[in-house]
Amino acid sequence: HILEAELAVLNGNNNMAKDKFKAAITTSSRNGFLHDRALAHELTSSYFNAQGDDNWGNYHLERSRACYEEWGCSEKVKQL
Repeated sequence: HILEAELAVLNGNNNMAKDKFKAAITTSSRNGFLHDRALAHELTSSYFNAQGDDNWGNYHLERSRACYEEWGCSEKVKQL
């Protein structure tokens, strides 16, 4: 879903991008793939920030940080 979301962004299909980012987060969460969920939130944050939606961008950034921290990636947390 992450790649599909990024392709949708490149093609300017914002509705599909949002749907695919949401699917990536949901699927990775449901299946316990913490690293994928962290990346999905990070990319979703970048997407919303690029769209000028800082509220959703910040929400997903915080979720991404929480996932990376839970995963033990302290340097990534500092980078974000």
